[in-house]
Amino acid sequence: MKTVVICGPMARGKTRNSGHLMDMFEALGVVDDWNPRRHHVEPGCIHLTSHSIGEVDGAGVRCRIVRFADLELPAEAKKADPGAFRDPSDKRFPLPSRRKPFHLEEEVI
Repeated sequence: MKTVVICGPMARGKTRNSGHLMDMFEALGVVDDWNPRRHHVEPGCIHLTSHSIGEVDGAGVRCRIVRFADLELPAEAKKADPGAFRDPSDKRFPLPSRRKPFHLEEEVI
């Protein structure tokens, strides 16, 4: 059981692949749309955020912090949304349009 913060841009597949991420890190649950300035860290959970590693580290978070792009997900996960795993500088195929982000209800600390 590991506590992990996964950082990556919006609409790249963090939420879509949360089941794979839970298996990968042997986590108890997923906290989506996590904000290092407003939310506390849930022990044993994966925290998905669009904030940068610098912002998370600067907030004094004491757990493993990982870039979503650095993770090696199974091939079936990558088939779900190929645009989420390709290099944004590759102009041959446009990135999928931005979808409205999923937000949890605000948590009062």
